[in-house]
Amino acid sequence: MSKTEGGDKLPFDDEMGKNQKAIKVLQRLFDAGYGTEKEIVNMAMDEMLALPGVNVADLCVHYQ
Repeated sequence: MSKTEGGDKLPFDDEMGKNQKAIKVLQRLFDAGYGTEKEIVNMAMDEMLALPGVNVADLCVHYQ
């Protein structure tokens, strides 16, 4: 559970949210057939944005 009993956010809540988004984006890449770091790094921006359910905000998670 990521919340304290009083409902306050814990320091790691934001980081965990970023990690979950990053995992979802990576899963979409794998599902689309990109299985290696080299394949992913060599993707053009239009290829990334053409993936179902991926937008610019999703991609920015990986560069923060």
